[in-house]
Amino acid sequence: MATTRGNLACLLLDTLASTGVEYAVLHGEDRIAEGRADSDVDVAVAAAPHQVVRSLAPMLAASRLVLGLVWRYDVGALASLWLTAPGPDAAQLDLVCDPDGYGRYGVRTGALLQRRVRGRCWWRLDGPAERLYLLSRRVEREDRPGSVRLLDIRPSERQLLARLSNQVLADWRRPRVVRLLEGAPAPASRLPPLQVRLLRAEQLAGRAMQCIGCWLTIGGDPTGEAMRAVHGSFARVLPRTRVLDGAAPLVVMHAQVERRRAGLAISRPVPCIRPDLALTAGEPGANSRILACLARRASQTLQALS
Repeated sequence: MATTRGNLACLLLDTLASTGVEYAVLHGEDRIAEGRADSDVDVAVAAAPHQVVRSLAPMLAASRLVLGLVWRYDVGALASLWLTAPGPDAAQLDLVCDPDGYGRYGVRTGALLQRRVRGRCWWRLDGPAERLYLLSRRVEREDRPGSVRLLDIRPSERQLLARLSNQVLADWRRPRVVRLLEGAPAPASRLPPLQVRLLRAEQLAGRAMQCIGCWLTIGGDPTGEAMRAVHGSFARVLPRTRVLDGAAPLVVMHAQVERRRAGLAISRPVPCIRPDLALTAGEPGANSRILACLARRASQTLQALS
């Protein structure tokens, strides 16, 4: 997971608010307002996420924040990583628009948006809706300690959440969450309908065929010092950064795998094989060129999603 800078998270949400798109921060709005964002910013929106990201890109570019990576991570959900130029620092914005609750958490975002209230700085979910969203997420992740903490509420509050689940949770998700709210052992996970499983499979297949990351080579670096330096700069802001060091055929094979992941692969040059970006050790402006390469790939990915 990328490291999100608090001030950049605030900038993302301020810019999102200025677009006029109906939205709600799904959890942690108060921490973000205090500049304490320590993970990605999760937001429900009332428009297709790729369209929202496309509208954000030119507005954020004016603040020297560029779209570095973008990828689908669930049905109706899009992760976008925004990087400072020349930086890099980063903030990850995860947008979801899933009116039918087809995603992993079985949450209907239209119903969630009906429960939005003004937070400290931005629109957020009200307390019951946020707790129900987090509980469904903990159930999906099999996070028992997290579920227990969320269930430490009065019986009347549990009853309210059980009623609210009729609006917010998909039919296949609701029984397990309601059983927990009633204090009964959670039943075994219920599979989503076949239509939902096929939709998820189609999405995973599409992602496997699409390049969302970049492969960078650095020449004139016999000790690997330059590769390690680039890795150190980007590993703290990208979801995945990997140095590939081995026989040429293995490097090429692993590089093609890494290009289909949200991150950056770094290696020495491979004869007759062209990477996404070729640098030379000690070359000035290397970080800016890497950011530009990531931005080009993100723009191509976004175009494909459109």
